[in-house]
Amino acid sequence: MLLALINPKIGGVLLAGDKGTAKSTLVRGILPLLEESASLIELPLNATEEQILGGINFEHVLKTGKRKFQHGLLARAHGKILYIDEVNLLSNGVANILMNVKETKEIKIEREGISSDYYSDFLLIGTMNPDEGVLSSKFLDRFGLYVHVKGETDIQLRKQIIESRLAYERDKEGFCKQQQWQLADLQNHIQLAKRLLAKLSVQEEIERFAAEITLQACCEGHRADLLLIETAKAMAALNQENTLSIKHIQEAAEFVLPHRMRDVINQQQKESSKDESVQTDIENNQTEMESIKEPFQAEQTNKDGEFEQESIIKESVEAPQELIDLSLIEPFVQKSSIRKEGNGKRTRTKTSKKVGRYIKSKLPIGKPSDIAFDATIRVAARYQKVRKSNGNFIVIHSSDLRQKVREKRTGNLILFLVDASGSMGVKKRMSIVKSAILSLLQEAYQKRDKVGLITFSNDESKVLLEPTRSIELAIKELAEIPTGGNTPLALGLETALNKIRLINYKDPDYAPFLVLITDGRANSMKSAGNQWKEAITICDEIQSQKIKSMVIDTETGFIQLGLAKELAKEFGASYCKMEDIRSDSIVKAINSS
Repeated sequence: MLLALINPKIGGVLLAGDKGTAKSTLVRGILPLLEESASLIELPLNATEEQILGGINFEHVLKTGKRKFQHGLLARAHGKILYIDEVNLLSNGVANILMNVKETKEIKIEREGISSDYYSDFLLIGTMNPDEGVLSSKFLDRFGLYVHVKGETDIQLRKQIIESRLAYERDKEGFCKQQQWQLADLQNHIQLAKRLLAKLSVQEEIERFAAEITLQACCEGHRADLLLIETAKAMAALNQENTLSIKHIQEAAEFVLPHRMRDVINQQQKESSKDESVQTDIENNQTEMESIKEPFQAEQTNKDGEFEQESIIKESVEAPQELIDLSLIEPFVQKSSIRKEGNGKRTRTKTSKKVGRYIKSKLPIGKPSDIAFDATIRVAARYQKVRKSNGNFIVIHSSDLRQKVREKRTGNLILFLVDASGSMGVKKRMSIVKSAILSLLQEAYQKRDKVGLITFSNDESKVLLEPTRSIELAIKELAEIPTGGNTPLALGLETALNKIRLINYKDPDYAPFLVLITDGRANSMKSAGNQWKEAITICDEIQSQKIKSMVIDTETGFIQLGLAKELAKEFGASYCKMEDIRSDSIVKAINSS
């Protein structure tokens, strides 16, 4: 925090850590250290775009009938500190505005016949609890420094925290007076550091060393290089040193690089994944040729000609270190065709209630029930010169009235239904599923989603993870996943349908979304009927319930039956291949469809 105050070129600080670690208290505690011209402007999470950027001054319109621009929060934040508590819960629209302004430092407004442009350069400070949602990499990059805040583990220091807190509660004014000498000392220290900062020069070897570190960390772009230099300069100035050294760069890297580093091993694995998958297809081709003869009855037989069931094992399935790209699933759960009145932040749905975000206005049909005052005044303002005022500031006719169109988000029930039978690649399949579940649960608190997992194998279907928002519970329940045996596809679909019905009965506000991961093959020793026909029947029922769904095809090899694709058609579901689940080109194609 002191480094950012000394050198504003650092741009911002993000404090991330568990709840109760005094992140917000720390931010507000720097107020006495600020210069008279600086202050702390807090941006509320529910702020609208007009409040942030600026808009029409309604008071002036009502008094004079003339339009006038009114600046927003970002105009007031120019040259000051903009503080956002729980920054990870900001809406995407507001986050995009902040990213653009931090980049260009310029705001241009063109709305309601008003044109205005102004500059806004501020120090951005945010606090967040990672358990309540994550920030996009683009937004993270706008924070110069990242600090992980942890609870104290030393018993003596924890004791001091308790004593200080109790002393503050007993006598707030007296406690603050005791700290005045420390504040005065810090203020003088910051002023001295600022003067030293202006005199510091950067040698060529220091620049080379900074570039080498960011290259080793696989940082994108050049922002990390520049921030390393600026942070190291602030560190040298804070320590009252006249020269910049490699040690300062190393210390700065602890705060500049953590949120910008990319996993080198994962990058190399991605590059070689295509070659590995081709080799796997070649090795598995012979087995595929054998199973093609009878796709729906693939059980092995013993010497007496009786069915022999594959062995069942419990495997420890590790999720990949890099969580899955949720942009693959996101487009299919963004817009709900069924109107829901619940609470959440993922699925957008129009609502007739007087709640939710006001997104636009429209001409009312009949008597307006939710008047859009801003739009009504904008329409009426154009006719004030030709209307008789009768002592009123503004005259509004019934033809001027506009009604609000609101939009709110509802939570989703995202249910994974996974074939965990003895077919090939099951461990890799379960690993990707586990990764997807953990990725979704990273956002579950923010978007009010619930995520669950059902597997089917060995002639039974199990709910391994009851729909939840808890990432801790998911890690515990998914530590070991039973795999192997036959493939009771119809039973798995029936279990998923019943689970969705039960949850919708208890809480009808959730929008269900089913993700089926299978190669489409079906066999079961306990079912005398045709497994494929039973599965198709249940698919038709799922579609009739208007349950949104997605099929991820796990079939591999040179010869493929395309059964999972047929299932997707029966579902009316979106479809993709398992090997393409991380492909950027496929994700872009789905996003644009």
